[in-house]
Amino acid sequence: MQETDDFRVLGYVALPIDQIKKIRYSRNDKFYDKIMILEGEIEKVGINYTINLSDWPSIFKSIKKYQLNVIVYCENPEIDGFTIGPIIKTTKTLVYIQYFDACGQLDENLHPLILKA
Repeated sequence: MQETDDFRVLGYVALPIDQIKKIRYSRNDKFYDKIMILEGEIEKVGINYTINLSDWPSIFKSIKKYQLNVIVYCENPEIDGFTIGPIIKTTKTLVYIQYFDACGQLDENLHPLILKA
């Protein structure tokens, strides 16, 4: 899904299908897309690259291919946090992200995240 705020594209969000309750794409949404195109925020509705949505490893591998940064939120209620940065390596069970802080400084250590099956 495309994430926007105040007519600015912030990025895209990948969610498991079982977490989606309803999808809406009404006349208002189509008009919003038209405004975004006319304002030069997006060239067309959608993204200019292909992300394989088969499973989490495929998603992260696709994102790494295009050298995009990610924000990964932890779903464990005991660990309230997120990791943000470029993907350095992916396996079938882990994704390694090089975390960067609020000042944009990259951490020397990679942060491995376990991919949910």
